[in-house]
Amino acid sequence: MKRKWLVVFCVLYALAVLGSCAGRPNVFDPSLPVDRTAVIYVTGIDIAEFNGIQVDWRRRNTLISDLMRVEIPGGDTEFMLNGVNEVNTGTVIHRTTYDMIPFRFHFVSGNEYTIGVGRHFVSVYSGRRTIARENRIARFDMSGGEQTFVE
Repeated sequence: MKRKWLVVFCVLYALAVLGSCAGRPNVFDPSLPVDRTAVIYVTGIDIAEFNGIQVDWRRRNTLISDLMRVEIPGGDTEFMLNGVNEVNTGTVIHRTTYDMIPFRFHFVSGNEYTIGVGRHFVSVYSGRRTIARENRIARFDMSGGEQTFVE
């Protein structure tokens, strides 16, 4: 009898975890064809504005990931980054607060990108859900609320 309840509990827990990971992407303009949009995966921060328009694009903090998917028109883009980024080195937790910090980048239509935020650095990677160094397109230092190209 106890084993039956354990199995039921495990199944319900697994469904809850998987359900929390399923989320809809943040689509700015659903009428745009796919070839005119850029898909961006964002981790480590929330987006409060897109090109001067207030949005509510937040990370889904789940047990697996805090990855957020955003679909926007390709071209010059300005995001306002907002929230607290935490990096745990194992011995120290570094917290960096982003309070409406502007981030600008040109996203090409039809491409996928990943934006990774770690401490005061924002890195842009080519490809879907990747933060591999060899896929990094650019890295910016956001110290003091200013965007400075690093590499």
